[in-house]
Amino acid sequence: DGKVIDVYSNILEGSVVVVEHDNGVVSTYASLDDELFVKEGDSVNRGQELGVISSTSSSEADAGAHLHFSLTDNGKKIDPASYLNITNK
Repeated sequence: DGKVIDVYSNILEGSVVVVEHDNGVVSTYASLDDELFVKEGDSVNRGQELGVISSTSSSEADAGAHLHFSLTDNGKKIDPASYLNITNK
């Protein structure tokens, strides 16, 4: 759960949603379609849809639809796989 602290769009990342969580963790969701389901200031819950992934970025068109997801903990980049208890294979 958290609060949407930023929503923006640019040519490299597409639409981006940034969520701040209570524990100092900030999650960033990029490469989203222009039609988002949230706006800055919204409270969001675990599992809530923020938007739809996009394949519209011309620089990544060959990759197809995908999400760029990143986490920071008190400003320090952390590996999302370890935080979410996901193993990379």
